[in-house]
Amino acid sequence: SCKSHARFQNGPAKVIHMGMSHISGEEMLAGLKRHFAPGTYDLLKKNCNSFVDCALFCLLRRRLDGRYRILEQMLECIDDTIGFVRILSMGEYMPNPKANDFNVGKILARIEAASSSSVGLADTQDGRKGKEGPGGARKDALGAAWVKHLAAQIATIPLSVRHMSESKSTPNLQ
Repeated sequence: SCKSHARFQNGPAKVIHMGMSHISGEEMLAGLKRHFAPGTYDLLKKNCNSFVDCALFCLLRRRLDGRYRILEQMLECIDDTIGFVRILSMGEYMPNPKANDFNVGKILARIEAASSSSVGLADTQDGRKGKEGPGGARKDALGAAWVKHLAAQIATIPLSVRHMSESKSTPNLQ
């Protein structure tokens, strides 16, 4: 179980029916496992939402609803710019360098290329080959551009962080 999910271990799970697929779970895992190797998890860049987004696209050609990813995408951009999440977590969050090159859009493009050829997903070599799927990698790139723009706007807000021992309150925006 992930550290990020520790608080939900005894809570109710919300199950949303997304559809049926002719692709088995084993086939999906065979195609995705090289992209989600042990030790490559990152709270912002490569997390369970990243996996679900790729798995949904692999199985159903559907994307994870953006409302589940928008916060982490904004925080990733802000953290890349000013270390925002590292500051708020008081150093608890450190980016995983093994996740630096991870890109959901490239994986989705690879899935699309594999499905439109006779070669299976696990047998293709490079996510840069092939066409972008409808709403797949292109949608991811446009979303990333929007999030970076928004993050740049948020990054200009003056941030005042007080050490927790000096104040009982959390960091605040002025």
